[in-house]
Amino acid sequence: MEAALLQLVASVKTRGGDAGAIAAAALRLCKSIDKLAAQGPRGLQAVQDVVAIYPVALSSLHRALVGARPQLHAALFERLRLAADWRPILPANRVFEAFVKGITYFDDERDPAARPAYHRPSACGPATFEHRNGHLVCVEGMSPAELKRRRPLIERCYVERLIFDQIYRQERPQVARSGATLPFEAAGEGRDEGHVFNLERTKEDFLACFPKTKITVKVAYQLGMPHRVTMERTTQQGKTTLVFEKEYLHAAQAYSEVATCTRTMPDGSVWVSASTFEVPGAFERVR
Repeated sequence: MEAALLQLVASVKTRGGDAGAIAAAALRLCKSIDKLAAQGPRGLQAVQDVVAIYPVALSSLHRALVGARPQLHAALFERLRLAADWRPILPANRVFEAFVKGITYFDDERDPAARPAYHRPSACGPATFEHRNGHLVCVEGMSPAELKRRRPLIERCYVERLIFDQIYRQERPQVARSGATLPFEAAGEGRDEGHVFNLERTKEDFLACFPKTKITVKVAYQLGMPHRVTMERTTQQGKTTLVFEKEYLHAAQAYSEVATCTRTMPDGSVWVSASTFEVPGAFERVR
């Protein structure tokens, strides 16, 4: 299998337009996977070992084939998904930014320099002591007007860090196995420590501004990409649940422009909206 994989990688790189050569190499790799899978647990382990050794090469093949040769892509990567639970390595900051557009991030807040995108001024802002103390921290004696200004910033910052955390933890093991260092995704432990520290500090800041509020976030994946985020916000008045969904178009290697949201209020009423990055949607009650 290893030789067949490397041959397909070479064919894609050197013969990008030679459909016959690429198809022949892909067929050899598919047959190799089928032969190993037919051997039972021992053969499946061999497939999993190759996937663990070559995650970057497989992600490169995924990007090269998914749009240009979708049938080959489906034949090969469905086998790998079933045999070895394969999915592509993607930098978490890029997945996060693409996913939250139209959910928590909109065009009038665009900041190309912010990486990850939650470092834009309308969310967490720059990672500096001055910005945090001036915009994200609530203290006793602060005026109602200043609390009103700061609370939306820290809530959005906390929600987006929670979403990023789930995506980061989904991508991090593959990056670690590959030994690769992707932008903002260093494979070393220092990156983990810094991420966890900042998430915990943001949680403390949120609880200082909202002492009787609890927020939980869960990101669900479909075919290797996040497609749903469920956010529960619990206060003394009850629980509000928001479920955002956004489809990833694998052939285009991009998300759909539209993000839908279903909001269930503490009184049981249900509201829906549809938004794009450019145009936030308004909620309409459906029951």
